[in-house]
Amino acid sequence: MPHAQSYKSCREEAKLYYKSIGFLICPAIRDEKVYFQNAGFKHLIYKEKRFRPIADQMRRFKALYYVKEILLGAGVPSEYREEKGNSSTARFWAFGKIINGRYIHIILRKINNGPLHFFSVRSEQNTKTPEGV
Repeated sequence: MPHAQSYKSCREEAKLYYKSIGFLICPAIRDEKVYFQNAGFKHLIYKEKRFRPIADQMRRFKALYYVKEILLGAGVPSEYREEKGNSSTARFWAFGKIINGRYIHIILRKINNGPLHFFSVRSEQNTKTPEGV
C-alpha cells in the first residue's frame, strides 16, 4: 500500500501544479500561448485509452516540473510533424533539454485552428551527446 499512496500523492501534486500553469508563451512558436488543458494531463496517465504503467506515469509527473524552463527557453523545435485525418490536421512540435542527466522531451499539439496546447512530457536517461540534442 505505501507504493499506491506515493503514486496517489505524486499524481495529485502533479495535477495541482499542472492546473496552476494555465498557459505559457512559447517564444519558439511565434510567441503563441501554450494552454495546459485536461487532455494534456490525461495523456500523462493514458495512451490510446490504455492506462500507462505506474513507473512511466511517475517519470512523467516528475518531468512535468521542468516544462516551464524548457518552453520558456525553447529555440528551434527538435521535431515537427503533421498528421492528417478525415477532417482535421494535428500539428506536433517537440522540444527537449538535458537536465540532471536526463533528456526531458515536451510535445505540443495544435488541431486545425484550435489552441496550441501541451500534449505530453517524457523523461529518459540521457544517451545523446550535447551536439546531438
